Amino acid sequence: MQLADVEYANTTIYISLLLKSGHVRKIRAIPPENGIGKARSVFRLVRNTGPLPPVQSHIIMVYDPNRDEYWMQDPDGIRKQIRSDLVRKGLLKEVLK
Repeated sequence: MQLADVEYANTTIYISLLLKSGHVRKIRAIPPENGIGKARSVFRLVRNTGPLPPVQSHIIMVYDPNRDEYWMQDPDGIRKQIRSDLVRKGLLKEVLK
């Protein structure tokens, strides 16, 4: 079995999103050996939705192609950010109230 070459930071972000979206659960922490290095964690898949992995998008969310579902950390904040970006780029006019 060949493992993908990914950066530690990317893996940490992806696992944290899978935790928040309910796909995995942390079952235990393993302390560093002899007090040197980083602690490791063991995770368990608790929401197996099919053969395709959930996908992290550029927005902080997880897409599960097996269930055609999105999980977003802050949907209202994302909508505000997208609207602000569109206004800044001149693609949407700001409506004054």
